[in-house]
Amino acid sequence: MNTFKKAAAIILAMALAVSVAGCTSVQDATDPTDATEAGINVTVAEAVVRDIETTATYTGELIAGETAYVTSKVSAKVERINVDLGDWVDEGDVLVILDDSDYSRQLTQAKAGYSQADAAYQSAVTARDNVDGVNKQTEVQLAQAVATAEIGYNDAKTNYERQKELYEKGAVSLVVFESAKSAYESASLAYEGAKNSYDITVNVLGPGNKKSAESGVTTAKAALSTASVAVDQAKAMVAETVIKAPISGYISSKNIAIGQFAAAGTPLFTISDTSELAVEIKVTESVVPHLTRGGEAIVSVSAAGMDEIEGEISLVNPVKDAVSGMYVVRVSIDNDEDEIKAGMFADVTLITEQSESDALCVPDTAIVQTEEGNYIYVVTDGYAQLRYVECGVSDGEYTQIVDGVEEGETVVCDGKEYISETNNYVNIVE
Repeated sequence: MNTFKKAAAIILAMALAVSVAGCTSVQDATDPTDATEAGINVTVAEAVVRDIETTATYTGELIAGETAYVTSKVSAKVERINVDLGDWVDEGDVLVILDDSDYSRQLTQAKAGYSQADAAYQSAVTARDNVDGVNKQTEVQLAQAVATAEIGYNDAKTNYERQKELYEKGAVSLVVFESAKSAYESASLAYEGAKNSYDITVNVLGPGNKKSAESGVTTAKAALSTASVAVDQAKAMVAETVIKAPISGYISSKNIAIGQFAAAGTPLFTISDTSELAVEIKVTESVVPHLTRGGEAIVSVSAAGMDEIEGEISLVNPVKDAVSGMYVVRVSIDNDEDEIKAGMFADVTLITEQSESDALCVPDTAIVQTEEGNYIYVVTDGYAQLRYVECGVSDGEYTQIVDGVEEGETVVCDGKEYISETNNYVNIVE
């Protein structure tokens, strides 16, 4: 057994020796730890100007861009259905026809009520228009009565004054004087009565009659307006028995049958317009400040075999969802060819406002992050020199360099961990 162990140890030692010799040979060509005159093997890249986009990727379910829920606004029995599940309809197409007999009767009654109200209104207008004529005629008659009473009064007054003078001279008897006096007093009363009648009729009763006539017209007009509204409402109810598509799209649900009673508010159909689809995702508070409505997005739908579809951010909810603590974002895509179906899952890549055009960039692998700051190694004349840099945005592959590097300078990507201040001669390898 001891002999066997010694033999095995010898064989293992020989194998290790061969292995070490082989590794040394490979190291001479590729191992960056080699500190020979060949230098530390490194890979490099140039600092270049390019567009850099910061993105965030999410997954969500596609929904129809616009959905309409068709309900009945009246209660009636279903007489005819013109569409079925999955049918395409255009806006304005007739979907369902309901029995309109009850509403047609209501319309007939409303029209009859309107005719009566219209007749009453026309009568009130005629009466109002006649008031001025009646008032004028009465005024003329009363004025004539005043004039007649005035003549009688003046005659009676003259006769009274003459008879009084004669009586005082003893030329006439007391009976004659008293008769003249009585006639004068009666004429005076008649004259005053005629004037009062004129004033009351012309200045009080006349305007009152006119105002009453105007009030009658106003009341009749209001009744006519109410009757007109009743007719319009009855017409609208009849029209609602013909239910039309509010939007164009596919019938995605159907909840009605011929002969069924459709109560007002009953859901009959769902119409989904899939010419545009949308996917709703939820993003964190660190991402949402960099998204705006109208921003770019890239959508991929593996089930449809479609990648890199151009999308647009159509909604950025500024209010955080109370349940998830995240912000709802909606991305819309065109689907005119109907190649993508609602309900499929999509990967959405959002391009945020942090993106930069014509930015000086280096590969992410070239950057070393420390508490003191970020630095890179710039190769000059075969030597790697440490240089602190100010970094901008990153897309996960390249990072913008705001300050510290010039365009076209060569930076170390792989092998930089073996570079030190005293060991910085490098050998660039592919």
